[in-house]
Amino acid sequence: CVSAGGDFVLAGERRFQAMHNDLSTLAKASNVLLPPPFVAANFCVAEITGENGPLRIVPGTQLTQGHWERSDAGEPSVWRSFRLFPLPVGSVILRDVRTDR
Repeated sequence: CVSAGGDFVLAGERRFQAMHNDLSTLAKASNVLLPPPFVAANFCVAEITGENGPLRIVPGTQLTQGHWERSDAGEPSVWRSFRLFPLPVGSVILRDVRTDR
């Protein structure tokens, strides 16, 4: 994955990107369920399939500030199944930047 003010995945990449969020620190008073402090828009410039690097978004992590129980195995294995696809070219993903992805 390459990051430069946005993310894109090069063809043939087989590794999963480490889980992270885009806003790891936030004042406690602002860290409420709704409304989110910021949202991001990801635009699909190519069709997104299960084979070309679909985005993973883990529900319920938006209030954890990036803290979750890590084990020797890394992230919880079920998180590998939270992949967002299929998406056609032109789709827009709106997401709470606090959510782990």
